[in-house]
Amino acid sequence: MSVKNSDHLIGIKGWLLVYLVISIISIFLNLWGLYTSYYILNEFNIVHYKLVYEIVDYLLVLVLTTLSIIFICLKKSYTPMFIVIAESFYLGASTLYFVDSRKGLVDWIELIVGFVLGMIWIVYFIKSKRIWNTFKGAEPKEGG
Repeated sequence: MSVKNSDHLIGIKGWLLVYLVISIISIFLNLWGLYTSYYILNEFNIVHYKLVYEIVDYLLVLVLTTLSIIFICLKKSYTPMFIVIAESFYLGASTLYFVDSRKGLVDWIELIVGFVLGMIWIVYFIKSKRIWNTFKGAEPKEGG
């Protein structure tokens, strides 16, 4: 009896694999952030809108990132558009957080780096031939 290899991860290499690994790392970082925010809220009984915002943001990012990973591994045809929407959410959340920050140098750097990286991933998931071949199975049409 031979063991048949699953082809779910075939085609997931290059920058798509980098995105997958970064997403997995992001889950652990967001879990840690969620834990520390909840700990502060629970242990010190500090209820501040910014802390509540962080907890909601961590939860939404965890859900979106987890779904992105699942959709990538299952190669669902709607994965690229889902990731574009998720990355757009991340950009919006970062911008909202920045607007409410002290706007120090670190805040500016986080906003700029996050915005640039988010835009790179959005363009990659819209324009990449690898993405198109992996999730759609055909070349994208010119001009559309």
